[in-house]
Amino acid sequence: MLKKIVIFSLCLFFPILALANGEGYGKTIWGMSPEQVVGAESNRANLIEPKKYAGSWGKVQINNVSIGSGSYTVDFLFDESDKLIQTNVTSNEKKNIGIANSNFKTLSQLLTQKYGNPVFQGTDSVTWKTADTTIELKKMIVGNIMALTAIRYIPNSKVEADTSNL
Repeated sequence: MLKKIVIFSLCLFFPILALANGEGYGKTIWGMSPEQVVGAESNRANLIEPKKYAGSWGKVQINNVSIGSGSYTVDFLFDESDKLIQTNVTSNEKKNIGIANSNFKTLSQLLTQKYGNPVFQGTDSVTWKTADTTIELKKMIVGNIMALTAIRYIPNSKVEADTSNL
């Protein structure tokens, strides 16, 4: 039993200490390569054809992740050095306003249970902070064109750099 506890502790803390980049989404650590993300996510994640985002590339994806009563796609974004810098969790339902509202409420409750009280809460946006990561929940509704919910996981160091001139 003691051996299992020691092994578990090493598995939990060694990657954090070794990389000093902090925990990201799921079992990932900021700064991982696409291949490391696939391995960390127990091969439920897959390498995909790179998709261009603003300042990053989506290279790893997990499809049909069930959270609450919704289904989501997880996209892992990497910088030009192939280091993990952001994770997006986006609802697969992208049109139904009622479902978007329900998903937003459910995700807000679940994230609050997991991370505690948010540091910011608005009508369509809620933000939590951990020691390493900023978690942003957003609901986006554009008339009858689009209605979705999304969670963005970002390293705190990136948020601090992005807001340094404010």
